[in-house]
Formats: sequence, C-alpha cells, structure tokens
Amino acid sequence: MYERIREGSCTVITVITPWRNEEFLAPLFLKHYDFADQIIILLDESTDDGTIDKIQYSGANTIISVKKLEMPAGFDSYLSKKQIDEQYSRIKNGWVILVDADEFIKVPEMGMREYLSNVEAGVIEIMFWQIYQHKTENKLNDYTPVFEQRKHGIRTRREIWNKPCIVRAGKGYEWDVGHHNIHPYINIHNEFLPGSHWAMADVDLTIIRRILGHVDRQSEADIRAGIDLITSEEEIINICNEYKDCPVAVWEGINGTCSQEEEDYYQLMKKKGLLV
Repeated sequence: MYERIREGSCTVITVITPWRNEEFLAPLFLKHYDFADQIIILLDESTDDGTIDKIQYSGANTIISVKKLEMPAGFDSYLSKKQIDEQYSRIKNGWVILVDADEFIKVPEMGMREYLSNVEAGVIEIMFWQIYQHKTENKLNDYTPVFEQRKHGIRTRREIWNKPCIVRAGKGYEWDVGHHNIHPYINIHNEFLPGSHWAMADVDLTIIRRILGHVDRQSEADIRAGIDLITSEEEIINICNEYKDCPVAVWEGINGTCSQEEEDYYQLMKKKGLLV
C-alpha cells in the first residue's frame, strides 16, 4: 500500500479500478482522479511492467491502496467482477466510482464533491465518448491532462456504454461483467455525466493494452464467452485510421440532442460497420 494523506470532507469519494500493466496510463489516471479521498487499485497479479513505480512516485494528493487482483488462469472477466463487488461491499460510506484505467469521467465545473453532495439518487451513469486520435492531434504523453490531449471521438448510442460508474456505498449493488450494468437497477440519477473512453485513443497504446496485455492472456472462460472481439494489430490500426476525421467531443448538454455534424459522422461510421 502506498499512501498520500489529504484532508477529509463530509462527502467521501472512493475510486475502485482494476489494472494490469498500466505504467503509461497510471500518472494520467492518478492525476485525473486526484479529487478522490482514496483510490483502490486492484492490480492483476501478473503485472510485470513499471506500474508499481509509477504509483509509488505519482505524488498524488490522495490515499492510494494497491490490492492484488487474483487471476490464476489468465484474465477472467467474471473473477474480476467478483473481486470488484467484494471490494465495494467493504466500503460503507460516501460514493464509489468504478472505472477502468482508460475511463475518465468529466468532472463537473463545480467539482465532483459538490456535485455528488447534491445528488439524491443512488447510481449515476456515465455516457462515454469513444475517443480517437484526430489527424491534428499529437502522440500521447503521460503528463498532460487527458481532456487536453484528446478532444475528438464519437458518442455512443448503445445503452451498454452508459455505464453505472458512480454509486452510493453500502447499498448492496453488484456489477455485471465489464461493469456495463448494475443490480439492482434502481434509484438511477435522471441525468448522465460525460466521460472519455481511451480504449482506442492511440494506436501504439491500444496494441500494448489490448493485444499484449489482454488478448494474449485471456482465460479459457473469456474465450468461450466471446469476450473482446478485437484480436489483431492490423484491425486496431485500420479502425484508428478510419477515425482520423472524427468530430470534436461535446461535454456540455450531453443529455440533449447531438449536432448535425456528429449525427452525420455517426451514420457514416455505422454504414462502414465501425461502431464499437
């Protein structure tokens, strides 16, 4: 466990995040979620890169706890979900934010803590934009804030990507595999918060994370379930190239209608069969 002390408040926020070999995203993630009182990293026991060093020297102004994510037979999505649920069940107060290392929730202008203090519901869903590298954007670095580095993408229209990432602690919730749904599905906030999903935000990073870090070590259980359909470097490169002209992501007014530019681009990608 590595700890950084911050002053507490009446609205306690805990982040839970499952990781494996996230040395590049680690500084960006810890900086982005620095508003939390505690970040619990469930670190895959097979992690063998510099992730631990990046955590240890992050300088994050919050408590960081690193716990083992047990994966004895390759990455098993159900086993990951089970350990996440167990971790959530131990937290009795405040709010819990469950996100992957490549998921960044847009913090409201008033601040996350004040925003949550005014929410009466038990679950807040995040509408994630699928983020890509626009032809005008540079390669990623691990120090510039995420919303300054990547500003283009496509808003999902699939309800499966409206993820229940923010939930009240101590309410007995459990997530589905992949964290795309929650049980019981009750007391849902009437507005989404926007988020940035970096699964395809950079070709090189995506190949490292999705091929070397995931597909190559899938469990037999995940393979039988057909989890993760992107299986080659060539497919990743082709998809990223197709999105070089994607529109600017819109973070305000996401609960309303989209612009005509966004709608036209969405329909174009749908026609090409490239929507995730």
